[in-house]
Amino acid sequence: MASGQAAVAAAGTLPTELLCLIFSFLDGPPPSDDRLHEQPRRDMLRASRCLLKNVSRVSKRWRAVVLPTLFRHVVWSLDWLELQDPDLVDELPLLAFLRTSGLGRHVQSFAIIVSHTTLPSKQRSETPGSSSASSSARRFAVSGAAWTPPGILDPSFAIYNEDYNWLWNALFKLVDPLRFTIIASPQTLARLFASALFIGDADLFASEEQFHILSLSRESRSTPAPPPPTQPPNVPAAAPNSGCGGARRPAERQHIPVALFTLRPWSHLLLNENSSIRAYRNYEYFAKNPPSILDPLLISSGDGGLTTSNSPCLLPPTVRSLAYVAIFPLALHFRKLTRHLPRLDRLFVQLAPRNDILRDPAEMDHVQPADLWLERQECYESILFRLAHAPPAAPPHGGQLPLQPPSGALDDGGDDSDDFNILREARNWSLLRRLETGDAHDDADWWQWMVQQMLAGRRDWRVEREGVFVRT
Repeated sequence: MASGQAAVAAAGTLPTELLCLIFSFLDGPPPSDDRLHEQPRRDMLRASRCLLKNVSRVSKRWRAVVLPTLFRHVVWSLDWLELQDPDLVDELPLLAFLRTSGLGRHVQSFAIIVSHTTLPSKQRSETPGSSSASSSARRFAVSGAAWTPPGILDPSFAIYNEDYNWLWNALFKLVDPLRFTIIASPQTLARLFASALFIGDADLFASEEQFHILSLSRESRSTPAPPPPTQPPNVPAAAPNSGCGGARRPAERQHIPVALFTLRPWSHLLLNENSSIRAYRNYEYFAKNPPSILDPLLISSGDGGLTTSNSPCLLPPTVRSLAYVAIFPLALHFRKLTRHLPRLDRLFVQLAPRNDILRDPAEMDHVQPADLWLERQECYESILFRLAHAPPAAPPHGGQLPLQPPSGALDDGGDDSDDFNILREARNWSLLRRLETGDAHDDADWWQWMVQQMLAGRRDWRVEREGVFVRT
């Protein structure tokens, strides 16, 4: 005991610079570096070792030395109820601590995990006696503070009209992270982003709160933040807080620009939509839609999105790298990505699990494994189809879009309501420089098939390494 105390006493006499160097060897990459591609769960970012935290408890001096390193990667777990009063934002414990300690400038990654103590009731899309999504009545939901158009009842869509920019502005006044991550249910994400959400089939995909991940990142802080977005013409500014839970909510439905997507020049977005395996228990699983923010992320109101009039998609133009991760998503849903691909340089797709979910009897109950792999195959075939039928990268006819799409270019099993918009978005496939998959290392035969399909008759793509195609 005496020798241990002597060692601590001796270490306490070391210069601060040397202590910083010693403690740096106890630091490591944050869990978010390699876990965002895993199946989302509430505790997924919990560190297995807390060496630096233990060091901070030894003495006040050691704590002062180690705190800037300890707070480089922040995980903020909170309940939804804590975000119900914007007037109390300055009193949120973590934000208050970052403000008083001055540690905000050291933060490199910031993750928010939002959970619910009570969940809104889930509603099926089927009307009595109906088992088909196509025959279900389309409904607009009143869930929490969701907005409902007059005269429309029997909800299947949750349309949120809440302004949470007070939260984003407060956060980014304190921190300037390279990566910002939100782990929450799709319903919570839709509320935070003032977006619409289809919830008609929600209870087919999860029996309890299911977490999705949205993560925004950038390479460095050298690029200045873009100016705040302006309101579209003829759209009034949001009204003051009306007293309805957690946000400044206008009396009428209108577009609310979400500051989170433009407060920093984000260059990469990751969306992890968890597992769709439970939906395969339904006889007509292929016609079901999960609750997802993929629609408002990629599709503006003018292109058939679920958002309000004058409402652009959430994805900012600075994002040129997109990662989509899910566990056996339905092809009907995945085609929203392939049919509305934004202007990207890099696309990463991972559709098979990295865990043992396929061996879980509770998850696989009444599920045919072959259906899972067939849907995954159809998802990748939709990518191959879009690449094969992408129009030229350089617009013909003096820089104008052609009046008609190439023959067969829209025939991938979906229903295009606006050929011109789809053609415009299809050209983005011609501009894609890098296509990556996270599914190659587990399935060598499938990867060989993918290589054959990608290179068949094409000279503009090559294999850089396993799982990676690059345009030559």
